[in-house]
Amino acid sequence: MKDYVKARNRAIAKLVFYIHAIVFVFVNVILFIINITMTPQNIWFIWPLLGWGLGLLAHAATVYFPGQWGRKLMKRMIRRELDKQEESES
Repeated sequence: MKDYVKARNRAIAKLVFYIHAIVFVFVNVILFIINITMTPQNIWFIWPLLGWGLGLLAHAATVYFPGQWGRKLMKRMIRRELDKQEESES
């Protein structure tokens, strides 16, 4: 059962990353089109693309290369959520 939960959590993390990547592409294509059609003399779409791209890269790193720090952070976050649930139930 523990292996199933672990595999399920990894699958969910990957699915959430895929959704993030799809939204990133969709929104940045729209921003590119708006930029090129409205203000082609001023190329600004690159700034949200780069900023959000760095965030997407960090998200990918946590999904595909969690490492030790990722596991420790996840354990702390789970512990906090369990503590909140216990507080709200009492």
